Amino acid sequence: MPPPSIFGDGLPTASPAELHPPDQACPNPTTNPEDDDLGLQTPAEILSAKQSMTLYPKITNKLEELQHHLSLLLPPPPPGPLPFTGTVKLHGTHADILIPPSTILGSQNLVYQSRNRASLTRESDNLGFAAFCSKRETAIRLLGERVRKRWRSLHPSAPVGKENEGVLVLAGEWIGKGVQRDIAISQLERCFVICSLRLLPAKDKVAGSGDTGEGDTGDASAAVWEHIQQYHDLELPTQRIYNISRSGFHHLTYSPTDQGETFLARAKALTLDVGTCCPFAKALGVTGAGEGLVWIPAPDSPLPNRANFWLKTKAEQFLSAASLPKPAQIPATDQLARAQAFAAKHCTKERLQQAWDYLGRMEEDLNKKGLPLFLSWLQYDIGQEEKMEFRELGLKERMWGREVVRIGKAEWERMFGWWKMRIGEMPVWLAGREGEGM
Repeated sequence: MPPPSIFGDGLPTASPAELHPPDQACPNPTTNPEDDDLGLQTPAEILSAKQSMTLYPKITNKLEELQHHLSLLLPPPPPGPLPFTGTVKLHGTHADILIPPSTILGSQNLVYQSRNRASLTRESDNLGFAAFCSKRETAIRLLGERVRKRWRSLHPSAPVGKENEGVLVLAGEWIGKGVQRDIAISQLERCFVICSLRLLPAKDKVAGSGDTGEGDTGDASAAVWEHIQQYHDLELPTQRIYNISRSGFHHLTYSPTDQGETFLARAKALTLDVGTCCPFAKALGVTGAGEGLVWIPAPDSPLPNRANFWLKTKAEQFLSAASLPKPAQIPATDQLARAQAFAAKHCTKERLQQAWDYLGRMEEDLNKKGLPLFLSWLQYDIGQEEKMEFRELGLKERMWGREVVRIGKAEWERMFGWWKMRIGEMPVWLAGREGEGM
């Protein structure tokens, strides 16, 4: 069923499993040394996900992070305008298809991934994505060959021969009925939309093999991706596998001289239009709200197409930051007040909803482990998404973490108490849902 908000005026109306069917099992959590005094644990599957170069990197929505990475790459004086390309951001659940070389011969299996998990199966799935792909493997392999052929034409200086090609990563969004709610694409039958792609070096192994083979820092944000507009016609519409190019492209320039302020203002104006009417949904015959846009360096940009130089702009209804006093307005001498304001600002309804959804992916008895997992996810997500802000504020993680725990515990007690009153106990959810996504 579509996930209703449980942080509105009323009480929760669905379990975490109903709100967001399981993505993955939860191994035994691993303690984060920074959080010893908080009693928190960082979910082990997130730690393992960070080690896989094939898992898709997160995209910032903060202009200052883009500015920071540009300043590291581009020495002064500032260069001329930098061209960026915008594509529609889809509100679904992230998914990848990994196609090893020569799979047309069936020599190696395809691999399916979620945002945090390097291997999905029909038995341990994410909203039926692996089940959907498993029924289309022959067509997917043929699509992979077409993508490789296009890649060779775009990279004529690359070594010739399939022995010099590695795993092909088709990264995108699994969308449609029951994946998300209050969005135009939720009216569609479930489908996979290719949003990015890259061809790994030949030495790389398939994700989940225990060796990424990248030979670098292991930072997924350092990977260079292809420009999707150069692959705009590669899709399988009869198999419900589409290309994000169907929604068209936007073109803007980023000027280092004004720190991208003009770029951001124009990007927000375009994002408002998407929020009113999603171009991708419209291209497939339905209308309604869209989530936003993703901006990447254009093909003619001097910037590499890396996640460090990507930016997302979201429609108003998808912005997570609350309208509260800015922590920076509080004197630096009052670190406790700053920490409280920081935690209140970022423990938004949307983020608390996501933490609750996260529990629906667990195989744990949430009567015993629900609260630590809930608090752990909150602190980890805030620590990753808002790290530039808390560092600029001079806040230590332990300090703002305690305030996140305080807010999170209050929300958990409200939800948990309501749920126990409704059914007597929290359920033990099983990973995967058979029969979905067909």
